[in-house]
Amino acid sequence: MLLFANGSWEVRAELAGEFEDQRLNELSSRLICEYAGSLVPRYQMKRYENWVRGVFSGKDECDRRSIDSAIAELETLPDEYPNRMSEIKDIRHYIRKLADQLG
Repeated sequence: MLLFANGSWEVRAELAGEFEDQRLNELSSRLICEYAGSLVPRYQMKRYENWVRGVFSGKDECDRRSIDSAIAELETLPDEYPNRMSEIKDIRHYIRKLADQLG
């Protein structure tokens, strides 16, 4: 674990998937894809991109906020925080831009 934490991205890429704990294997692979995607095979990067889309779309069956649920929640904020409309608009713009990027 220390080798992974302290290693270069190249070293981390070699170690990813070598942990006994499957959760660490998944996390290490995701970290490599996110921060050093050029070090992984194209199929692995594609799988990671599909996972990210699933997370943000809410289609991965995990209990977390999706882009759609965040947008829906944003629609209720102006009533609750009328004096923070500028910030709400900025957040709404950011989330919609993210949604457009993810398709």
